Amino acid sequence: MKCNICGTNMRAVTYNSDGYGERLVVLDDFNPSSGRYEMAGRVMYCPNCGNLQVKSRKAARL
Repeated sequence: MKCNICGTNMRAVTYNSDGYGERLVVLDDFNPSSGRYEMAGRVMYCPNCGNLQVKSRKAARL
């Protein structure tokens, strides 16, 4: 995935929750029909300009 601002290859954002391993940062969306949270996409970070974007798992609806 390329950054929308500078065109640099982006990296997935991770965090250490307990100090033992890294976890991906994801964006969740609540689905009222199922009553569950569903993963909408991964949060991506640009190391060059600091821009954050979400790499969506679903195709965009027009």
